[in-house]
Amino acid sequence: MSSRPVFWFATCGAVATTLVVAASALLRMTTHLAAAGTAHSMLPAAMETAVRTLHRAGASAAGLAALAVAIGVAVQERTRGRMMLTAAVLVLTTFLALLGRHSAHAPGAAIPAANAVGGTLLACAFAALAVRCSPSRPRDEGPGMAVAVVALALVLGAAVSGIVAASSGGNPFKPWHIGLGLVILGVVAYGVLHGYDMTRSDCARRLRRILFGVAVVQLALGMIVAALGGTVATVVAWLHAMAGTLLALGLASLAGRAVVTSDQRPGR
Repeated sequence: MSSRPVFWFATCGAVATTLVVAASALLRMTTHLAAAGTAHSMLPAAMETAVRTLHRAGASAAGLAALAVAIGVAVQERTRGRMMLTAAVLVLTTFLALLGRHSAHAPGAAIPAANAVGGTLLACAFAALAVRCSPSRPRDEGPGMAVAVVALALVLGAAVSGIVAASSGGNPFKPWHIGLGLVILGVVAYGVLHGYDMTRSDCARRLRRILFGVAVVQLALGMIVAALGGTVATVVAWLHAMAGTLLALGLASLAGRAVVTSDQRPGR
């Protein structure tokens, strides 16, 4: 069986999961607890309904994409890399489905943070699998798996720290958080510049430049949020979070391009 169907299923899964992450972040940032403990959304009723509908539809689409990817990988020529990514997709999909059952009743930052990290990792797994199953079989000699994984871990760590700070009523954009953004930008810059001249694919070069631009935009948005307050800050904070999600997807795609031994068939 050709890998093209898996490529399209994985791509659809990455898009659907990204929409779920975006909708979830918007609902989280615009919902506040009243003194009586009841949740109150700042969004207009019609918009809140639309966002929740998008969230449910995206979650359903991601679940179907995960099932289709698992079937596709099972019936085609299996490689270690594809099998590992497919396993990650299935585990994360199951984890998020179980987490969704308790999210409405669990206080604190643990559930929102786990939801954000799990959703982002699921989108990244879909994206990396799509790259590995791409009909053009793109490969990139650098920056390699390690740099992309380190940068991705920093992005997820920053997201968790922001969610924890916001849930406790504090300012998620403290100086150390901005400093972490500078570290992320530095790691991404190293990954973009390292071996750039040796990169043979024009697509890979464009992806590197886009990643660096997204990292710069994310840092700038974080600084803007730190200087603003009120509703405008909420909108910019959501854009900042989405820039982080897109950066994570780009890093996962770059890692998927790396030439690693996990693309060998099991037993080799």
